Amino acid sequence: MVTKAAVLCGGEGTRLRPLSNYFQKTMIPIGTARKPLLEYIVRLLGYNDVKDITLLTGYRSEEIEQFFGDGSKAGVRISYSKDPEGMRGSAGSLANAVGEGKLQGFDNLVVYYGDVLSAMDIRGLVAQHEARRSALTLALSRDYKVPVGVAHVENDAVTSFREKPMLPLNVTVGCLVISRDCIPILRKSDLPSRTS
Repeated sequence: MVTKAAVLCGGEGTRLRPLSNYFQKTMIPIGTARKPLLEYIVRLLGYNDVKDITLLTGYRSEEIEQFFGDGSKAGVRISYSKDPEGMRGSAGSLANAVGEGKLQGFDNLVVYYGDVLSAMDIRGLVAQHEARRSALTLALSRDYKVPVGVAHVENDAVTSFREKPMLPLNVTVGCLVISRDCIPILRKSDLPSRTS
């Protein structure tokens, strides 16, 4: 089965201001090597045998294209799909790439959020997706560590306080696998565009 990837890297990164005034959010240098976050993602995909990658760009797209080129330096093949002005949101970016013919010839499409750093076993996720013959497989984490303290309040009084607790929630970790059978859903022309 043929697996390709689409990496969502078009957002403006408003929560990362002022850094994102100077860098596309996926190009912000990470770690002591100061490599762009997106480079780690591209290399993670390649390491997991996903060598055909389409980067779905928008804001500061030229920064990404100049850095990665055709992907040969990272041992992968990279193509680009730039969102038209005013198109926002993950589904809109995917629909645009499908409409441009950039996402063709695959059995499984790994959709990876370009601002999520992980060491995820993407190969294993795709294998599970195929074994279950799923239409869509969403990678989840079973616990969520709240980044702030949580107070329990009774009758206007704080009765207990937990600093950054783990909550038993299933949260998305920014990666999913879509079967080609789902692509017609993205072709619908009535997908809403989001401007925030």
